[in-house]
Amino acid sequence: MKRIALILLLAGCDAPPDIGPVDGSGPDPVLLPLDHLNAQAGSAISGPETAQTLDARAAALRARAAALR
Repeated sequence: MKRIALILLLAGCDAPPDIGPVDGSGPDPVLLPLDHLNAQAGSAISGPETAQTLDARAAALRARAAALR
């Protein structure tokens, strides 16, 4: 068991990938407020209605999974 743990530990010690130099010539990313993103999407992509919809879909999927068991 110790041998497997040692192998797994050493496997994670690989060299990081070479991504090349970062020159910084590109534009910096712009962080937008959530309201602005919602306006761009054309409808609210977050909020209580979305949470309720997701909760209902999750409950339906759980019920379907239970019926398949």
